[in-house]
Amino acid sequence: MSILSDLTNKALSFAGFLPRNSPASDAFMVSFGDPVPVLDSNVAYLSTLLATNGNYYQPPVDPASLARLRHANAYHGMAMKFKVDQLCRFFTPSALLSRIDFEQAVWDYVVTGNCYFQKHYNRLGTVVRLSHLPAVYLRRAGIANVTDPLGVPDNFYVKVHPWGSFTQYAPDEVIHLHNYDLLQAIYGIPSYLCGVQDVLLSEEATLFRRKYFINGAHMGYILVTSDAGLTPEQADLIKRKVEESKGIGNGKSFYINIPRSGSTRDPVKIIPVGNIGTKDDFLDIKNETEQQIITAHGVPPILLGIIPENTGGLGNPVQALQIYHEIGSLPLRQVFLELNMVLGKTVVGFSEPDWKLLAA
Repeated sequence: MSILSDLTNKALSFAGFLPRNSPASDAFMVSFGDPVPVLDSNVAYLSTLLATNGNYYQPPVDPASLARLRHANAYHGMAMKFKVDQLCRFFTPSALLSRIDFEQAVWDYVVTGNCYFQKHYNRLGTVVRLSHLPAVYLRRAGIANVTDPLGVPDNFYVKVHPWGSFTQYAPDEVIHLHNYDLLQAIYGIPSYLCGVQDVLLSEEATLFRRKYFINGAHMGYILVTSDAGLTPEQADLIKRKVEESKGIGNGKSFYINIPRSGSTRDPVKIIPVGNIGTKDDFLDIKNETEQQIITAHGVPPILLGIIPENTGGLGNPVQALQIYHEIGSLPLRQVFLELNMVLGKTVVGFSEPDWKLLAA
């Protein structure tokens, strides 16, 4: 309320009015068009605290929110798609793991930092197939209500259903691959977590600009009248017309009527509040956040379809692919090659790219 009062006092001073000269009994003010929040969904999911509800452990970062965040920014979504495509491009399927299950698991790992596989056994107890389990719904079972006969609670996993119940898997039935988190050892976190705030800021800037244009480039104003010869009916009509102004209300507008205290002041004055076109630094925000997002993913900009702003360009795309293959794809391969060690047989294999063919 203090901010609103301060803005009103400044507007009155600019219009030639002093608050102390305006009788409180005759003065009135109408405000409308409260700003609409552009993000009203759950964004408070960056907690690093590990909690348990007795049945399973809650992950430190909500995986469902991370999955929705994939669509918040073009570079953020395309960087993850590029990582998945490059890993699946050279994947060699086996009798135990299909290409579809592998691709879905890679998506889970890139987006949430976790991926899960369910073991399928034959009658002799031999693993004959691995199937993907969605990371958004998998949880590590809690120690309180689930007892492992071997005394190792890490072997238990549960699948949480949207209606509140959960499905429990047998001990050692689920293989969990995850990115390491220094604060806890139960779940992984995505490598791009340091850039989440930039993704949200870029999305907020885009949504606010959309609302600004939908609103008809109307930011708001202050309409001041002072002894303008208006009847109460005319003043009410002005108030209704102002309140019916088009748009969804990205700014605020005010109609203030105060008795005239002198002969030198204008009876009616419109005071602009601001110009969003020159005040919001939209391009600077987008450019800065996009650079931070690309850095968080570690993908060369030329591989994401970015148009260079200088005459030098963004470099050779084949060389950029070779660099990413060394620093991005090969480390990510090692995560899934761990399946070969766990099962003692070849589950995952990769072919090598032909750089001479790509260069040609």
